[in-house]
Amino acid sequence: MLSVGQADGICLGGAVVRALQARSDFRVRALTRNPGKHPDLAEEVVEADLDCSASLQAAFKGAHGVFLVTNFWEEGTDELKHGRKGV
Repeated sequence: MLSVGQADGICLGGAVVRALQARSDFRVRALTRNPGKHPDLAEEVVEADLDCSASLQAAFKGAHGVFLVTNFWEEGTDELKHGRKGV
């Protein structure tokens, strides 16, 4: 299982999900702040919020790897804090 953040995006996270699904032996867990809007992104779609450590722990549980994208473009985002939470 690989957990991929920002999976609902058309760029980086979404592209990683699509590439893994096309070429990987791993199952994909798509991470998004709004899983109800994107139920068909991957084998699993779960809520993950970079401001909520508990949601990240649940989203990463059992994953062999994580691909995380921070929200650097959002006003007031602390990218370093989000990155540390992800680690």
